[in-house]
Amino acid sequence: MAAGLSTVALVNMLVDPLSVCAPVSLAGLLPYRNFRYRTPKAERMLSKDWQTVILGTSRSEVSINSENPAWGAGPVFNGSLSGANFYEMEAMFQLALHSRSLKRVVLFADFELFGSPLGPAYDFKNSRLNSQWDPFHYYLVNLLGMGVSTETARTIILACEGRPASVTPLGNDRPRTGRMDHRRAVAASLRRFFAAHPAKKQYERHAPEVLEGFRGIAHTCRERGIELIIVLPPFHAVQLEALKLAGLWPATEDARKGTLGVLTEEAKEAGAPPFALWDFTDYSPYVAEAFPTDDPQRPTRWFLENVHFTRELGDLIIERIVRGEEPDSDHGDGFGVRLTPGNLDRQLDQLRQREYAYAASHPQEIEFVRSIAAESGWVSHERD
Repeated sequence: MAAGLSTVALVNMLVDPLSVCAPVSLAGLLPYRNFRYRTPKAERMLSKDWQTVILGTSRSEVSINSENPAWGAGPVFNGSLSGANFYEMEAMFQLALHSRSLKRVVLFADFELFGSPLGPAYDFKNSRLNSQWDPFHYYLVNLLGMGVSTETARTIILACEGRPASVTPLGNDRPRTGRMDHRRAVAASLRRFFAAHPAKKQYERHAPEVLEGFRGIAHTCRERGIELIIVLPPFHAVQLEALKLAGLWPATEDARKGTLGVLTEEAKEAGAPPFALWDFTDYSPYVAEAFPTDDPQRPTRWFLENVHFTRELGDLIIERIVRGEEPDSDHGDGFGVRLTPGNLDRQLDQLRQREYAYAASHPQEIEFVRSIAAESGWVSHERD
């Protein structure tokens, strides 16, 4: 029995699918380990001296390329976590602070963060994200725990087939090459959204905690001389319409106001310029891209479905926030605005006007969203 367990532990240690034994594991298997899980991603964060760290959810994990040359010199790690809430994002930020050369943190603040309870996901406890981790239990679970040998086998199969894992050692998704039914994916995503019964009271309850968390991150970055950039990433227009239908439009405006308020107050206290807050949640030509109906699997350029945008659009975001440039004719009107106390009200007013214009010019998309809401049993809120 003991010999068998020792053999299993040794094989799992050498293959190391969760990257918990990097010094003794087989380095050649690194591209075949799946860094989508919290345990290997946290280990990877601690494994190197990163200069730029990206934080967020699956949206930035899928779409924000840590190898984009626009980031400049120095290693970049995408620490985004699929399905993350702010509690986990803050934990990943704390791990990022172990990098002595850390110069920049880019935080993709999905709107859902403001309404999510501050609790960990299922695989958080057995990762280094857990500040209460116990070394003995940690290595026991991640070398002999349920499912580890399955991950070992999967890693070996991928290596034998020469197929790297879906998430790279730099933390972001590999470019997606397969065909997908975009319209079906949008419908499925909208059903999940309405089935979750989003309510404004969730955002009213949890947003203050998230904003205080932003304040803490901004304060820490200021103290350590780290540049902080907060990004409100884009949704496709049909998702913006779903937010409108669910009565959450005021909550999206409150999230902008609250985040900007926190950054403005922190800057005033520090006697320094405020950290940047970039808003890409608008009705630009990119987010109004039509999903194909004649050939549902025809590749789209800017969005995979209503929530996840493509790497090509992610590259435009990276260039915008790194260079600090406002929109120009090459990128299209309305995509990417750095919010300030002086332009916030104007930006929100223009966004409302563009929403009405989109709804008037895209009645089929509005009906599409409404029909899915009805299928999900959602009692719709009347449009303002």
